[in-house]
Amino acid sequence: MAEHLYKYRTLDGPGRLYAERLLVHNEVYLSSPRSFNDPFDSKARIVEGGTDDQHRSNLLKLYSRKRPEMTEDARRERVEEIIRSGRHRDPTIYEETTKKTQAAIDAVGVFCLAETPASLLMWAHYASSHSGFCIQLLHHDEPFLGRAQKVEYSVTYPCIVYPVDSDDAKVDKWLPTKADCWKYDAEWRVIHRAGPGIYELTPDLLTGIIFGSRMSEADRAQLRDWALQRKPRPQLYEARPRPQEFAIDIVAIA
Repeated sequence: MAEHLYKYRTLDGPGRLYAERLLVHNEVYLSSPRSFNDPFDSKARIVEGGTDDQHRSNLLKLYSRKRPEMTEDARRERVEEIIRSGRHRDPTIYEETTKKTQAAIDAVGVFCLAETPASLLMWAHYASSHSGFCIQLLHHDEPFLGRAQKVEYSVTYPCIVYPVDSDDAKVDKWLPTKADCWKYDAEWRVIHRAGPGIYELTPDLLTGIIFGSRMSEADRAQLRDWALQRKPRPQLYEARPRPQEFAIDIVAIA
């Protein structure tokens, strides 16, 4: 497990309000996957497959979970009727299942984090071309960040071969998987099934604030002021470009 995880932030537009809510009031916002900037990220794909026996087994589990009032014999009879009729291979089932799965994916809340504070691309893309900031969060076994999952990167689009009996398994297939071209993110995700929205962060989890190498003096002063209001007070750092190298160092400052 990584000792720390990082969140790159901007101070542009509404980013300043979000920064204040985070640094002064310990509020973080968990987004719906619907708002992700990658149109392939967290998009369900379910395809037909499986033997009749696999369909039969999963349909029995499905009826047991969703129709507990039915007797076991009645459930078996219903499932056999579906198998005999071939309805379990109707393409509209996969279309409808995909729609329902996508709705379930979009209904969760996700807090995206990075494994490193020294990524040139992350500073450029998520922290206003190095003029924003990055927060350092302690990553240990606690109710919020302790649930963070490391994102896997793949060259093939993930899919589920129908049937699958677990809604959780369907949702979990896509949320921790991204295209290989995003590998530089080194991303972790906190997935909260209660949904998107504002959540309170335990104050001692925020252990550091890193100023971008292009941050203005006015923004530095503002972040210092917010940091002074925190208990415990986080360590302040700045990102410094290395001379003659494509790299930055994270250096502690007073």
